[in-house]
Amino acid sequence: AEVHKVAPRLLESLVLVETPRPGVHVYFRSAATEGNQVLARLPVLDELVTVVGAKAAIETRGTGGYALIPPSPPYCHPSGLPYRYAGSH
Repeated sequence: AEVHKVAPRLLESLVLVETPRPGVHVYFRSAATEGNQVLARLPVLDELVTVVGAKAAIETRGTGGYALIPPSPPYCHPSGLPYRYAGSH
């Protein structure tokens, strides 16, 4: 509801892709030209549950970046699993 208030047609324009990791890519074309940006990070824990680093949880791809998309061959990902189109939001 909050997104709809700010950008009424945004959610209908999003394309969703399931990733092999597993995860989800959400594709949106923006008129703004920017580089890649990390928007949120998750802690990386060791076997003692001690924080030893951080990994990107939400990030953008822009100028100079790339993303694998369906129908990229499964061998493009280290797991050998494919990226799958999950439809529009």
